[in-house]
Amino acid sequence: MNKVLITGVSSGIGRELTKDLCSKGYSVIGVARRKGLLESLKKELPKQAQFSFIEADLGSKDVWEKIIVTLKREKFIPQVVIFNAATW
Repeated sequence: MNKVLITGVSSGIGRELTKDLCSKGYSVIGVARRKGLLESLKKELPKQAQFSFIEADLGSKDVWEKIIVTLKREKFIPQVVIFNAATW
């Protein structure tokens, strides 16, 4: 199974890409800062979808350390990483 890590999945292109990939059988871990939107995305996906998320603000110091720790704990080695988050 293909594994994908996507940032900025709470809205817009990241959210739609996550829904599309999950519907095609990909295992996706999404990263975004808005937990409520992450939870609503998970509820929108089919029950068999392989989706989990990491609530994190990519503008925060040491955020990638948190993400890497989670990926290691989940034994999730992504074949593809999509950097889709923006900062204002």
